[in-house]
Amino acid sequence: MGLLGDAPVCLKQWHELPPHLRFNRFVTKHYRPLDDWKGCLSSLFYVHNETVNILTHGVPILIILASLRTMLPWGDIDVDYLPVVHVVACLAPWVGSTLYHLFMNHRSGEGFYKRLLSVDMLGIWVAQNAGSLAPLCATVYCLQYRWQVAVMVMYALASSFSLYKARRALFLLTELILISKITITITITP
Repeated sequence: MGLLGDAPVCLKQWHELPPHLRFNRFVTKHYRPLDDWKGCLSSLFYVHNETVNILTHGVPILIILASLRTMLPWGDIDVDYLPVVHVVACLAPWVGSTLYHLFMNHRSGEGFYKRLLSVDMLGIWVAQNAGSLAPLCATVYCLQYRWQVAVMVMYALASSFSLYKARRALFLLTELILISKITITITITP
């Protein structure tokens, strides 16, 4: 049953999916149909193949938000932006992944799906790079100001380079998947 008494949702089988959603041949059924925004959101209220992914990525967001006041010693931190960066780093992978799993069946197609996957990967990148900022600040705290700035600039450059490489790797992975689909199609087609 859908949200608020809508008609029951007809879950799909693997072979009924568009090619961009057929990435796990071992999960053969209980896929959500392609849907609009409301349909994707209403999938929170019935069981399907992504239910566990959505819940296990969404619940930590609620826990982090509920514990914000006690998460850090907010008044004892001298560097004003560090608590905010820490909270963003904690939330980013969960938000990105929840958005990906919740809206991956949106009817906008493969291009939208790839953007969602990029948002998911960006959340992981933010967690890795912003999450390292607090220990880095603690490490350089006793250095002269110019050395602190130099280390932070080098870190920003290295983080930017890693984002570039991650985006490039995602592009290459997408191309590899496309090539393997073409190869499989050529092999299977008589």
